[in-house]
Order: sequence, then structure tokens, then C-alpha cells
Amino acid sequence: MFRTIKDNYVNCTDWNSFEDLKDLNEQFSIYLNKEYQNKIHSVIKTTPRQRYKEEINLIKYKLPEEIEKSFLHRVTRKVRKDATISINSIYFEVPQEYISQRIKLRYMPDDLSEIYILNEDNEIINTAYQLKKVDNSKIKRKRNRLDYTQIGGKTNV
Repeated sequence: MFRTIKDNYVNCTDWNSFEDLKDLNEQFSIYLNKEYQNKIHSVIKTTPRQRYKEEINLIKYKLPEEIEKSFLHRVTRKVRKDATISINSIYFEVPQEYISQRIKLRYMPDDLSEIYILNEDNEIINTAYQLKKVDNSKIKRKRNRLDYTQIGGKTNV
């Protein structure tokens, strides 16, 4: 396709004849719909338009949400003791159950309002939001204190 367009349109077009980009797009659309799509292709032995119509049932349509998830960036981060992680110098608060663990994350690089936490099967299991420092400072966290009675030692109380 690209070679055909280059040889039959790009190299045979007077680029000074266009007034603006809109004019160029209109002319290119006319070329595609009247010439390129309706000429018999040497390899497929039919026109691209006819080939498309014959195999339209093979086209898989995706919901916009599914398509958007395909473009999410992936990173792995270790969760700090205050249940936060950082992406591009922006801090996010994650559930306390992930403290000191390495977690897989996905996010849109142009919208860091929320990020997604993945499980081992790369399925989204949780959402994290940007850190609100004041709110985070007031959270009571679980402490992992050593209980000597559990290991058979004596305690001095």
C-alpha cells in the first residue's frame, strides 16, 4: 500500500497546488476512495475494497475501554512503609496490604490521576490515587512487633 501511494500519489502530486492541509486531506481522500481502493491488486487479485467486504466478519471490534487499557504503561514498584509508591516524581497511596512488597502497576502517562495494581495474572485488582499528604499522615498503620511469647522466650515486664 505505502509503495503504491508513494509511486502513484506522492510522487505525482503538485504540492504547491494545495492551499492548506484541509485541501490536501480532501484530495488524498478522493485518491484513496476513487483510485486506490478500486484498482485490482496484483497479489490479492481483487480490489482492496472488495477484499475488505469479503472478510468483514474477521474484523474484531473492541470497546473503547479495552482499547484504552492496551495503551497503559507498565512499571513495577516497591511499596514504602507509609503505603506509597512514586511514578514520575508523583506519589500514590496504595492499600496497606502491599507495604514492603513489589507490585506491578499500569497507568496512562498523560493522566496520572489514578493507577492500577495488577495481580500475578496481570489482571487489575485495585486502584491507587495520588497521595494526599495530610490524610496519609493521619492513618493508623499496623505495626509488626515481635512477640517473644510466641518464640518461647521470657519477657521482663
